[in-house]
Amino acid sequence: MDEDGAVWLGFTTPPPTGEGALVARYGGEGWQFFGSQDGLVGNSVNTLVVAPDGSLWAALADSSGTGGGLGVWTGEEWRVQTLFDALVDVPVYDIAFDAIGGMWIGTARGAAYGFGSAWLSYTTAGRPTANAVNVVLVAPDGMVYFGTAAGLTRFRDAVPLEVIGGGQ
Repeated sequence: MDEDGAVWLGFTTPPPTGEGALVARYGGEGWQFFGSQDGLVGNSVNTLVVAPDGSLWAALADSSGTGGGLGVWTGEEWRVQTLFDALVDVPVYDIAFDAIGGMWIGTARGAAYGFGSAWLSYTTAGRPTANAVNVVLVAPDGMVYFGTAAGLTRFRDAVPLEVIGGGQ
């Protein structure tokens, strides 16, 4: 639900109505549907998040694992970004915001941190199963956690601290 009380839904498969829709909005007077014709990329919305400033963000992915991006609703249209430093045109799986309004995203090729127009990207060299960051959580103490196929990684101040259990 956004600041105006509208309900938003993201789809991993299109709904029966709203052909090709990736996102739907209900503002009290009926549903609006948004898809590729509105600039959204991929064919799946993994998460919708309201940022601390009230903006609405969508994690966009292609089920083939070859494309995606980050969409933001301006109040009138969707704008999509597919470049996050070294992470280009990748599926985005999750979005989280830190206490200063910076955005963390989990992608098929790692994680990225954006503040303003600057992006930093993080990958796990030599551990391809750990590169896909499926879940991002920013804890109240500022610690960032990445959920990957290799386990849970704790991260702070641009330094991965440890892998806390998980796969091989």
